[in-house]
Amino acid sequence: MSEENGKYSEYDDLLGDLNKDTRVGDHDFVVSDVEKGKWSDIRADLSDDPYYKITGLLLTAGNAKASLQWSPPPPAAQVKAEMAEWKPGKRKAIAQAVTLAKALAQHYQKAVGDLKEGDVLRVRTVKTRRDDEGKGGFIRIGAILPKDQIGQASVEAGAKATSDAPPF
Repeated sequence: MSEENGKYSEYDDLLGDLNKDTRVGDHDFVVSDVEKGKWSDIRADLSDDPYYKITGLLLTAGNAKASLQWSPPPPAAQVKAEMAEWKPGKRKAIAQAVTLAKALAQHYQKAVGDLKEGDVLRVRTVKTRRDDEGKGGFIRIGAILPKDQIGQASVEAGAKATSDAPPF
């Protein structure tokens, strides 16, 4: 019987490939909804600071759902004056907000509040923290990528298919 079990090790590549989360990585994302609110609308003990929640589908990952929650960063003068006192988590969150807004403006000439249903962006997705057993987490947008990379997944897939094709 152990000899029989050894034959199945030849399938390890297939089994490992199926365990990959294809939603994580660089994808084309279409906006389906933009919601504006205040954090206190979500939970009473949170601030009245505004946020945007952008939801949509990853066109290059089987139309998987993904989202981005973004808060406008404080004014630059406030950041400069207070950042030394902030906890690392707050510094990181504000830096992430600035980076996302900057990339959106640079690559798409849009502010987060200008996004609307049907807009297509190239994004990098990540899976959020999971519990100790590796369960949970969700897919979120971690970066906005250049507009000229939209459709890159299909270009790369086509190139691979062509390179794998037998010669004539």
